[in-house]
Amino acid sequence: MPDTPTWFFCIGAQKAGTTWLYDYCAKHPEIHVPSVKEVHYFNVLHDPKQTGFAKNRRRSLDAAESRPLGALMANTFRTKQPGDDGSKKALRALVAMHEDSSQNHSAYQQLVTAGRKDEPVVADITPCYSVLKQAAFADMASLPGKPKFLFIMRDPIERTWSAIKMHRQFLKSQKQIERTEMELVDLLVDGRQSHIMQRSMYQRTLHNLRCAVPDDQVLVLFYEDLFTDASMKRLCDFLGVSFVSGDYAARIRKGKAETIPTEAFDKLATLFRKVYEKVAENYRDRLPANWHTDLVLEQQSLRAVS
Repeated sequence: MPDTPTWFFCIGAQKAGTTWLYDYCAKHPEIHVPSVKEVHYFNVLHDPKQTGFAKNRRRSLDAAESRPLGALMANTFRTKQPGDDGSKKALRALVAMHEDSSQNHSAYQQLVTAGRKDEPVVADITPCYSVLKQAAFADMASLPGKPKFLFIMRDPIERTWSAIKMHRQFLKSQKQIERTEMELVDLLVDGRQSHIMQRSMYQRTLHNLRCAVPDDQVLVLFYEDLFTDASMKRLCDFLGVSFVSGDYAARIRKGKAETIPTEAFDKLATLFRKVYEKVAENYRDRLPANWHTDLVLEQQSLRAVS
């Protein structure tokens, strides 16, 4: 086993195939993944707004340690991820990781590499990393070897609409105020629900990433083309591992396809015009045909004239 594995970070975007990618990596003989899909380490470490992940895990562990039904109660405080059995052992490792203050992130490295055999690549697939700043990406890039970063972009409006539907279901499950999808769109327009909007601001993610990480350590793929041999070969070549075809029919957590209401589409198009512009400037030759780029930019141009 190589003493220093290649660290592989998939930083999102959320709702852009990262759960499917986790499953793909877990089945690849040369890639090791931790038992929990979304580790949430660097976002908690660098973003004060995301410390809730660590607090919920500590709260869950305390409940699990103090009550016979603690493990069951713990699931009310945390989001269950693929491969995460919610056991006390898993919670202890996650809490120890968040409470570790070592400069070399030793507890994090121990958690992510636990169970590793001879795989040359170690993966951390946490979509929340996409909203991190340059300093966080620089910290991640400081791990041993030459860490590799993957960012998957999905059509901004489609991604946001999918996230809105997921958030609406979350609010319902938590018995919070129920809102319609359109109400959530209006909140975005008003500058609220920023956690949804930020994850579609791809130009910011790319800027922060490129400023902190050398170009040869960054790969950008598109969700619409992700489930193909061509994209997986590109990823495998990037990571320096053998090509393995994926189970492209098993689109994990694939939502039901539906047409976005015109009113919602128009409002989201106004919000994300700059995202479409910036991505088109840099990736025009690779943009999937089913992105709404031309429609959005044409609409916004007509509105500017009128």
